[in-house]
Amino acid sequence: MGIVKRDGLKLALISWAGLLLGFVNKVIFFPKYLEADQVGLTAVLINISVLFAQLASMGSAGLILKFFPYFNDNAYKHHGFISWVFKLATIGSIVTTLFFLIFKAPITHFFAEKSPLLVQYYFYIIPLGLATLSYMIFDAYLRSQFDTVFSSFAWEIILRIATTVSIVLYAFNLIDFQWFVIIYVIANCSASLAVLIYMYANKNLPFTKITTKVVKYRKHLLWFAFFSVLSGAGNNFMLLIDSIFVSGFIDLRATGIFTTVGFVTAVMVVPYRAILRITAPIVANIWRRKDMVEMNKLYKNISVVCLLIGGYFFCGFWICIDELFALMPKGEIYKEGKYVFLILCIARLFDMATGINGVIVLTSKKYKYDLFFTIFLIISTLICNYIFIKIVGLGMNGAAIATTTTVVVYNIMRLIFLYYHYKLQPFTAKFWAGLLIFLLILFACMQIPTIGYPIVSIFIKGVILTLAYWLCMYGFKISHDINLSINKFLVRWGVLKKLP
Repeated sequence: MGIVKRDGLKLALISWAGLLLGFVNKVIFFPKYLEADQVGLTAVLINISVLFAQLASMGSAGLILKFFPYFNDNAYKHHGFISWVFKLATIGSIVTTLFFLIFKAPITHFFAEKSPLLVQYYFYIIPLGLATLSYMIFDAYLRSQFDTVFSSFAWEIILRIATTVSIVLYAFNLIDFQWFVIIYVIANCSASLAVLIYMYANKNLPFTKITTKVVKYRKHLLWFAFFSVLSGAGNNFMLLIDSIFVSGFIDLRATGIFTTVGFVTAVMVVPYRAILRITAPIVANIWRRKDMVEMNKLYKNISVVCLLIGGYFFCGFWICIDELFALMPKGEIYKEGKYVFLILCIARLFDMATGINGVIVLTSKKYKYDLFFTIFLIISTLICNYIFIKIVGLGMNGAAIATTTTVVVYNIMRLIFLYYHYKLQPFTAKFWAGLLIFLLILFACMQIPTIGYPIVSIFIKGVILTLAYWLCMYGFKISHDINLSINKFLVRWGVLKKLP
């Protein structure tokens, strides 16, 4: 856990700073200066471009994270492994681009009636997707070298500052909406360019001659790429398809509301994503050493930590949800997504609490089995969204229910798989004790009435929650890692003289 704790804090700070910028953009500037359907357009363009990138990647990020330890050799410049992966992704990019061009008519027909604005800007998906793909490859390469900070900084900070520039130009009437979309697209390409410049400045460009070592294993690499691209696409499909279905079945206004409240729930998973970024190469190395004792320890520790952190944010958001909407520009519109917010928070928390099960499966020798999970995931996501949105008619809430149902079942399948094959499971007595404390504190804090102005009420509720939650978790010693971090903080501020 040493590397996780060292870089995890840096990445969490970067991610929280990025979320603060994102909050200003998505929750204040966008609702204030854009109509709800225009907000929906910006979100769906990004969501579809992520799916584009995942399909075009040919499993690039997964390939790098799993196999880089086997080709890692500075003397031979990693045997040209990254160059081989990049060529594979280039082929995938050409095929995916042709797919989006050839099948433009049926794709746009799905959105034409309810979301015509998306049809107008359809071609912007391609450059967005290619830029996202480039970032995915560069980021995976740096992560495999345990260089995780700058690529995160580029994605969380540089990209969002560029996004702020685009909306500020529009807010001051310096550009019209069409030019805003163009600059917004360019802003979302900035992270990839920044990481490329960073690698060039550090003389760490991965484009070198491919050696016979890579060629020797290319069949095995291609098989993994096949399974990895399906798995990765499935995961992104699950997380993004709800907003796409809302655009096609309801309208872009509903999409704007859905994605805005969904963005706020993303705060919950900031530490989790930071941990996943760091642990993927660590888990790959543990598999290489076949150290199942260390794997089991890492799995359990991370699950408890993520449960406690996710539970804290869950409590904080839900007890202050009405105040948050009161502070938002056009909050009366976005308050329609209140229960979307609650349902998605449940999905986020369950995903966090099950820890790094996905990373463990995808970096194991049995990674091919994840294909069956992915097929189930894609089919169930489509069916659930169609049923809850179109047939049952639950609208945005139906999309959120579909996502949460799929997330829960998908993670349960992975939990069962890991226990059956490797006797790995993340649950301990401390985990269940932490879950019980979380639920009790949530119920207690929900009884706190709104006090004064929204900002004052949020502050009072936040202080009460923070003290009650972390004192209980600390006192009952639910997580050794969290208690150690708190003790170090107390020593630094002179509350404790030395670590217990």
